[in-house]
This record gives sequence, structure tokens and C-alpha cells, in this order.
Amino acid sequence: MARSFAIRNLYTMNFKPLSSCITMSLVTQITLAILCFSIPLQDKLGTFISIQLPVIYVNYVIIGIPLFNAIWGEENNEITSVIIMSNDLIIVPIYQILSSIWKIRKNNQIRRENNEPEEKFSYKIILRSFFAIFKSPIIQGIIVGIAWSLTKIKLPIYLDKLMLVPAQTISACALFCVGGFLAQHSLIACKWYEFIIAISWRFIIMPFFGLLFGWLMHLSNSQIRQCCTMASVTSAVASYPMSNETGVGQGIASTMIFWTTILCVPFIIAWLYVLDSLKLFIEN
Repeated sequence: MARSFAIRNLYTMNFKPLSSCITMSLVTQITLAILCFSIPLQDKLGTFISIQLPVIYVNYVIIGIPLFNAIWGEENNEITSVIIMSNDLIIVPIYQILSSIWKIRKNNQIRRENNEPEEKFSYKIILRSFFAIFKSPIIQGIIVGIAWSLTKIKLPIYLDKLMLVPAQTISACALFCVGGFLAQHSLIACKWYEFIIAISWRFIIMPFFGLLFGWLMHLSNSQIRQCCTMASVTSAVASYPMSNETGVGQGIASTMIFWTTILCVPFIIAWLYVLDSLKLFIEN
């Protein structure tokens, strides 16, 4: 990500797609929360947290960028640099705060059974969630790239190539990690209703909001299609270790990583086919 920003002129970069994707992410989470809290579930918050992360946390870097380059070409992938920011700026702090609340509720339930004093939610949890954003390698790379771009100094060729080589190994390394933890779970390691809801929100609801808010924010037709396509890629690999650390949703995280990898291309083709058939957002 440092290279993506360092090689561009930040002063002329269009950040409207970032606003569109942030709004898309927030509204998708709100509609998912409304569904989870309106149906009879034993643990409504736990179910929402379990589904929220693999649905919203999208694999922009490993799958999204190569797929984007294959369709529109690397010279047009400026939009991916700002879209990727919406991942860590939105989903990480929200997930950290909600998972902290969920863990406190679970711990307090055990404390009440043992007649122990209950733990209270404090502002320190919000601060930890905020600082957790900057622990993300993607956000760190964005900060370094933005700092370099602001200097208006052209990135030396040797630095460009030096950063490009390790970047090209990310996909292969990530696939090894995916295979490792998928071997520990079945192909569908969650409840069927969780799987159906997650797939629906991942491939139908979220891309639809990508189209809607791209149109409302007056993005170009190409950018609207690009937002829809990027919103239809696979669930992020990082959703599994994050859910594993929280202790909720490991099964659905591994299930979504596997099935979204298989289904993302057919759904992207379907979305582009529908847009072409309806003659919506036609590119020049």
C-alpha cells in the first residue's frame, strides 16, 4: 500500500470513492444489525459480530487489486488505493468495540454465577480500538505512502521495484495460510441461516449499496462499477485470526473465506452482466 500512494500525486487524487465505500460499509452493517436483532436468536450480538466481520472485511489487497487490474488495467487502479482505506478505518474499530462489549457481557455472566463483581465498559476500550487501527500493516503502509506523496518527490526506480517484489508474494503466502486453517474446519462450519445471511449480504446487499452510494455521490460510471466489483470480492483472510482472538465466529469466518473465494468471480460476472443488460452505468 505504501507504493500505491507513493507513486501517485496525492494533491490530484479523488477521495470521493472513499466516502462512498465508507457509507456503503456503514449502511451494510446497519441493515445486517437490524436483521440480526429482529429475528429470534439466543445471542443476537454474538451472531451479528460473527457475521459482520467476514461480510464487511473484504480482501481488497490479495484478491481485489489483481482482479481489478485484470478488468481495468493497472494504470487505472488509483481508486483501489482509497477504497482499501475504508476496510481498516471502519470495520476494525467497530468490530473491536463490539467484540469487547460481547466479551464483557460473557465474562459478567460467569461473574454473576460466581457472585463476583461485574466488569464495566470504559473509555479505555474505545481508545484501544482506535489505536488498533494503526497496528494494521495496510494503514501503516498508507501513512508512509501518503507522507512520501506529500513531498512531491518521484519514487526512485530501485525503491519502486524493491517494494513491488515482496508485494507480488502476498497472494501466494495468503493462500498457504487459508489452506492451513481451512484444514481444521468443515466446508460449512456454521449454522445454515448464518451462511445464507452472510452470502446474501456479501454478494448482493453490499455491492448494491456500492452502486447506490456511488450514484448518489456522483462518481463516474467506471468508478461506480469498480466500487461494485471491489465490494463483491472475497472475505478477508484476516477475519479468521481476528475472530479466533475474540472467541466468536471462527466457523463462519473460515466458511466465508472458502466459499467467497469460489463464488466471487461468478457473482462479479453476474453483476456486470445485469448492469450491461439494463444499460446502467455504461463505461465510455
